[in-house]
Amino acid sequence: MREAAYHFTLLARDETGYHNLIKLISTAHLDGFHYRPRIDKELLAAHSNGLIGLSGCLASEVNSSIQANKIDNAKQAAAEYRDILGAENFFMELHDHGMEEQRKCNQVLPRIAQDLGVGLVAANDVHFLRRSDHNAHDVMLCIGTGKMVQDENRMRYAPELYFKSSEEMRELFKDLPEAITNTLEIAEGCNLEIEFGKSKYPEYPAPEGISREGYLRQLCAKGLQQRYGDRATIDSQLSQRLDYELGVLEKTGFVSYILIVWDFIHFAKERKIPVGPGRGSAAGSIVAYVLGITDIDPLQYGLIFERFLNPDRISPPDIDVDFCEARRGEVLEYVRRKYGERRVAQIITFGKLKAKSVVRDVGRVMGLPYAAADRIAKMIPNELNITLDSAAEKNAELKRAIATEEETDFSLENIPLDDPATFALYNRGETIGLFQMESGGMTSLSKQLDVKKLDDIIALIALYRPGPMELIPEFVKAKKGITPIKYLHPLLEEICADTYGVMIYQEQVMAAASKLAGYSLAQADLLRRAMSKKDKEKMAKERRNFIEGCTKTNKIPGKKANAIFDLLEKFAGYGFNKSHSAAYGVISYHTAYLKAHYPVEFMAGLLSNEINNTEKISVFVGECKRMGISILPPDINRSSLKFIPESQNGKMSIRYGLAAIKHVGESAMEMSIQERERGGEFASLEDFCGRLGTRVANRKMLESLIKVGAFDFLGRDRAELFACIDQALASSAAAHRDRTAGQVSLFDEAITATTSTRKRSIAPWSDHEKLSYEKELLGFYVSGHPLDAYIDLFAAKNYQPIASLGELDDRSQFKTAGAIVQFDKKFTRKEGKPFAVIWMEDLSGTIEVVIWNDVYVKVSDALALGRVVEIQGAVDTRGDSVRATAQKVKVLGAEKTNRAASANERSTNAFEEPVVLLQFSPATTNEELREVRKILASSPGQRRVQLLFDRPTGNSLRVDAGPDLRVNLTGDLEEKLSRWLVSTKVERRNVMVDPAKS
Repeated sequence: MREAAYHFTLLARDETGYHNLIKLISTAHLDGFHYRPRIDKELLAAHSNGLIGLSGCLASEVNSSIQANKIDNAKQAAAEYRDILGAENFFMELHDHGMEEQRKCNQVLPRIAQDLGVGLVAANDVHFLRRSDHNAHDVMLCIGTGKMVQDENRMRYAPELYFKSSEEMRELFKDLPEAITNTLEIAEGCNLEIEFGKSKYPEYPAPEGISREGYLRQLCAKGLQQRYGDRATIDSQLSQRLDYELGVLEKTGFVSYILIVWDFIHFAKERKIPVGPGRGSAAGSIVAYVLGITDIDPLQYGLIFERFLNPDRISPPDIDVDFCEARRGEVLEYVRRKYGERRVAQIITFGKLKAKSVVRDVGRVMGLPYAAADRIAKMIPNELNITLDSAAEKNAELKRAIATEEETDFSLENIPLDDPATFALYNRGETIGLFQMESGGMTSLSKQLDVKKLDDIIALIALYRPGPMELIPEFVKAKKGITPIKYLHPLLEEICADTYGVMIYQEQVMAAASKLAGYSLAQADLLRRAMSKKDKEKMAKERRNFIEGCTKTNKIPGKKANAIFDLLEKFAGYGFNKSHSAAYGVISYHTAYLKAHYPVEFMAGLLSNEINNTEKISVFVGECKRMGISILPPDINRSSLKFIPESQNGKMSIRYGLAAIKHVGESAMEMSIQERERGGEFASLEDFCGRLGTRVANRKMLESLIKVGAFDFLGRDRAELFACIDQALASSAAAHRDRTAGQVSLFDEAITATTSTRKRSIAPWSDHEKLSYEKELLGFYVSGHPLDAYIDLFAAKNYQPIASLGELDDRSQFKTAGAIVQFDKKFTRKEGKPFAVIWMEDLSGTIEVVIWNDVYVKVSDALALGRVVEIQGAVDTRGDSVRATAQKVKVLGAEKTNRAASANERSTNAFEEPVVLLQFSPATTNEELREVRKILASSPGQRRVQLLFDRPTGNSLRVDAGPDLRVNLTGDLEEKLSRWLVSTKVERRNVMVDPAKS
C-alpha cells in the first residue's frame, strides 16, 4: 500500500547525528523504497545517536492513531519513539493550518506529552514564503503536475503553508507557550559543523607495482607521443606544459579524479560508443588532451590550464563529457560495477521558468485559450533572463495587455445577493442555463413573478411542483398587489409576510403550530407529518390538541383555531422543505449572476459541461446567438479541448471545443493540443499527421476535422483537402517507417513540417453538403443555415420567430414558418384516424407541432421531411416545453428571382439527407464495381448515391449513381459498403436544406 509508511521528523544535533541521518536516508532510498523511501524503528534505534525526533504531521503514526480515535495506540507509538531517542530528544509536534484534523490532534498531543514526560514543539509546514504567494504557488503546482487550476481532483496546499513570523506562531499557540520556547531550545541544541573542501572521491585502482601518480604519468607520456608524434620528443614546450599540469594535479589531490574520467572514456572508445570531443574548461588541459578525455589541442588554440584547475584557488575541476544517448547506459553500468553501485549518482538540474514559457504555462493551467497566452508571450522581447516586469517596461503593448487582462481572482462567495441585473434575467425569462429554471413552465412563472430579491427565487422553486402549483395564481396576485394579503390571525403575519400570506414551506406550518398553539418544534414536525399523511385518527386527536393549545397560549377562539388548523392541513399536504429550496435558490442565483455579468465565460462553461450532448449543445448555441455571442468554428490551431472564450476583432466570442466534435476522440484531441503547445501551430494537414503519427491521426478523425472546418485556416477547399487524407496518412506512415529504420536526414524535420500535398482538382462540396456535415458532427450549423435562402421571404411575410412563441399566453394564435426536421405519422386511438406530429425549425429555434386529422388530410401528400411550411395555429405553454397545434398548413418555396413573397408558393423539399459518397482507387476493377452495384440494389430507398473515382493524374471524377440506385442507408448496408464509404449516415433530425432544389 502507498500509505504503508508514516511521516516522522528527524533533526541532526551534531556530526554523529548527521552521519546517522545520512545512513538512514540512504538506507530508506536504497533498501526500504516502496512507493516512498521508508525505514523501520529497529533501524532508527541502531542509528539514533545525535538525533532529535518530532512526532510529525497529520500523516504521522501518532496523529493517524488519534484521528482514528485510537488514543492508546497513539500513546504507545509515542512511547516507543521516546525510548528510542530519549525523553530529552523527542517532542510532540503541533501544527495549526486551520484544519479540523489538526485541532483534534492538538487536543490530545499535550496530554500524551505530559504522561510520557516529553516536550511539545510548534511547527508549520512551509511551501511558499508569504500568504499572498498561495495562488502563484497553486498555479506552479498545476504546471508541475500537468493539471488545470479548475480541476477538482488534484493536489492542493492550504493558504496557511507560508513562512509565519514569530509573532504569528506565538498567537497561534498562545495557550501552549512552551511549544514556542522549545523551538528555540531545539535550534540552540543543534550544533553541526560540516567539513567542506575535502574530496571524498573513490580511489582509482592502479596496476600492481606502480603508484597512481606514476601510472598517470605513464599514460600521459604514451598519449603525448600518439597526439604529437616526433614533436613530443623535440618540443620542450609540450613536456614542460605536461609536467606542470601533472604537478598541479598531484599537489591538489585530483590524480584519481582524472584517472577515473580517463577510465570510463577509454572504456567507451574501446567499445565504439560515440564520445563527444569534450566541453568546458577541460579543453584547456594538455593532460586531458593526451589522455583522450578531450580532442582539442590547448596549445594550438591558446587555451589556459588554470581556467580548468587553479592551484591558488582549489576547487574540483569540471569535465563535461557527452556519450551517445542510445549506449550511455553501458558506460554508467561499467562505472557502477568498477567503483561501486553506491558511489555513482546521476544529478539533476534546476531551472527557472522563463518569461515567455511561464506566460504560456500559466495560461494553459488557468484554462486560457492557447492563442491568448501565445499572443502575450510573443510581446516579450527576446532577451536573456528578462523578467515580466522589465518586459512590460520595454513593450508598451505588453504593458497595456497586462493592465487590461480581466481579474481572475473571482469567488461566488463575494458576489452581492441583491444584483438588479441578475433579477432582470428571471423577469425577462432568459433562464436557459440557470439552475432549476430551464423548463418552459419555470421560465413563464419567473416572468410572472417579478423577481426582486433572492427570497422570490426560493419561493419560485418551491411553488413550481405538483400541489403547490395551485397556489401560484394566489401568490402572484398577492405579490403584485392585485389582491390584498389576508391572514387568519395577526400572529400569522410574522410567519407568512415574506410569502404574501401564502404558506408554501413546511417550516411555515411548523412555525405556525409553535407560535399559535404552543407546540415545541419537535411536536410541530410530528403534526406536519401527520397532516401530510392524512391519517384521520391522528388528525382528529391533533386537531383537539391544536385548538386547546391555541386557546391556552393565545386565547384564540375555538372556531378561529379550527379554521387555522384547516388552513395548515391544506398547506402541509404539499409544502416544500425551505432548506432545499433555499439551497437551490442560491445556486440558481449564482448561475444567473454569472450569466448576467460573465456571459461569454458562463456560456463557454455550460457548453463544455455538455460536451458530449449534441442536443444540449444545439440549445446553448442558440442561446449564445440570441445573446449576441458568436460561436467560432473548430480550429486545430486555436481550439482547446473544451469551449473557451476568445477575443476576435475586439469582441469576445466562444471557440468550439475539439472534444465536442463527433468521431475525433477526446484523448486524441488532447494529444494534438499538447503537440501544438510543444512544437507550435500546425502548418498543414501533412504536418498534423506527421507530428501526431498515424496511431493518433486516423482517417475517421481527419474526415471529421475537415468536414467541420478545423483546417479552414489553410485556405484550401474542404472537399479538396478531404481528398488528400489518404496521401497525408501515407506520407506520415512512410516517414515514421524511415525514422524507425534510422533513415533520417538532417532536413527531415523541416521537410515534415512544411511539405504539403499537391492540390488536387476536386469539385467543391455544395453548401448543402458542407452544412450537412457541420450539423451531423457539431449539432448546429457554423458556416450558414439551410434556411438562409428563405430569409427575405420570412421577413416579407412577417412570421413570428419560433423562439418567441414561448412568450405568448397559453392558446394564443400565431403564424410562423420553418422546415420540417422530424415527421411522425400517428393514428388516433378510438377511430384510427391519421394525424402527424412534426418538429419544425427556423433560424431561431425548434418547436413540436401537432397536426390533427382535419388539417392533416388536406396537406398529407405535401408533408415530408425537409419541406418548408407556413403554419397558423395555437400555442400550448402549459407543459415544460412549448408546443403548438396547427390550424392551417401551407407549403412554401424560396424565390430565386426577387426573393419576395409570391402567390404561387411551390412545394419545396428544402431539407434533404446528404448523399452517400463512395470512393474508388485507380486500381478498382469491373468486378468490384459490380459487387458494389449489387450491394446498393439490395437496400432500395430515397438516399442519393455518388461515386468518386480517383485517377492516376491526381484529378478525381464524381458521378451520380442515378435514381435506380438510391438507397436506405441501414447499419447493415453501411457495414457492407465500409471499404468504399466516405460520408456517413446523419441523425434523423440532422436533415439539410439544399437551396439548389428550390
